[in-house]
Amino acid sequence: MTSKHNQLKKETEKHIGIRFLEYYNIEQGKDYEIIDQPDPPYPDIICADSKSGEIIRLEITEFWEDNAHAKDNYDLVKGHITEEELFKQKLSSFNNEIETDSDKNRLKQILSNKLDKEYAGEEDIILVIYDRSPFLTQERLINILADIKIINSDPFMSIYFVLLIPFTYGEYKIYRIAAT
Repeated sequence: MTSKHNQLKKETEKHIGIRFLEYYNIEQGKDYEIIDQPDPPYPDIICADSKSGEIIRLEITEFWEDNAHAKDNYDLVKGHITEEELFKQKLSSFNNEIETDSDKNRLKQILSNKLDKEYAGEEDIILVIYDRSPFLTQERLINILADIKIINSDPFMSIYFVLLIPFTYGEYKIYRIAAT
């Protein structure tokens, strides 16, 4: 991975981590802050609670519409395509059919990949899945999550899905994915 790509990845993970911690700190009554972003095999972000000193680690991953969508967005950030060009491409290829099964299969694949991975370190890890799909709605996500069964969430103490609410200016809702 090039150093420029690695820097972009770390900046993206930090942004997602900050957004997630805003919610998590309120939910848990904590004051976690990002203190480090180590390289693999460690999780992406290390956080410390400023009150207790407790450490947690965040493994960040993104949920894209598909691989082409992920590439398009990184090309946009890198300046290889303009927003207007990307928007025109998306409009011309927009398919109005809801692909819940496809979304469910992608989420299962993400979970499988992350649950099979080995991480260094001792502190608890939280998996944060950040929505980048422009067509995933709350209703579709709730239906998908109802069908996802996680028997063993090791190595993660918990798993969260951060859903960007479509057609809003950065509003999001966070869902916890429970192990059964």
